[in-house]
Amino acid sequence: MTTPNLWLKHLEKILYLFHSMELQYMGKKADQNKSWPLQDLQVLQNSIEQCSQFDNPVAAKLAKHSQHLTHKMDLRHFTGIMVAFERALDRSLRDDEFLITEEDRSWKPNDKQTDGKQTDDKKIKIPIPFVYPSACDLMGELVLVLDSLRSAFNVGSIFRSAECAGAKKIYLTGYTPGPDSEKTKKTAMGADNYISWQYHNKMEDLLDDLKAQGFRVVALETAQNSHSIFDYLTSPKTAFVVGNERFGLDRSVLALCDDVVTIPTFGQKNSLNVSNALTIAAYKWRENLRL
Repeated sequence: MTTPNLWLKHLEKILYLFHSMELQYMGKKADQNKSWPLQDLQVLQNSIEQCSQFDNPVAAKLAKHSQHLTHKMDLRHFTGIMVAFERALDRSLRDDEFLITEEDRSWKPNDKQTDGKQTDDKKIKIPIPFVYPSACDLMGELVLVLDSLRSAFNVGSIFRSAECAGAKKIYLTGYTPGPDSEKTKKTAMGADNYISWQYHNKMEDLLDDLKAQGFRVVALETAQNSHSIFDYLTSPKTAFVVGNERFGLDRSVLALCDDVVTIPTFGQKNSLNVSNALTIAAYKWRENLRL
């Protein structure tokens, strides 16, 4: 019988090994051999195999990952395995400790409103400032596809922005954490209760289905030959697709998208945080509905 403390310490040890190897790999120059040190890899594999000694179902499942670590694996493959251990240790960024100065509306913006007048025997207090939605605002449909995002903070933030922008649905693929993750739920600040979401196993099938429904599938990616979102006229029915915070979208996924757009940057950094980028894209889509 093992104690929870021993299990947590073992997880912390494994994550330390993962993060150390990740830093070493990232520190190599482009012309250097991008392979994993055999000795470090063996230590990590042994530590993962030792998970099987702990008496809990999560440990038994994690122990199987040791066989998927190889000398020639790329960083994306390595990170995908590391994420499983981060989730087991519940290591996620949090954004749930900031102060909330105002309560959320108790009604949706497209509900019937009156400026303090009687409606159905109830008085609706409209917070100021508030911009009434136009007819154009209510015509479009926006969905988001999140492929293998690592950070629960980012996913929760996207849920909140998507709900505020009036998105219809969020699809989660790969190892993207959903609102069933406590960290995602906290960062979403309740937005997950107001927007539909769904896990989907196969990206190709999902994008084909969205196209069949009439959506224009648009990858949001810093890729060559992409369009600036400021020059791109979005379709009333748009599906924005984003990928992993570090690796972005696979080329195979980009090939399935109708268009690829990017958000230009004007400083030293060449890209925005994925949740910030999607927020800009969602509101740019909503602006285009008014054109």
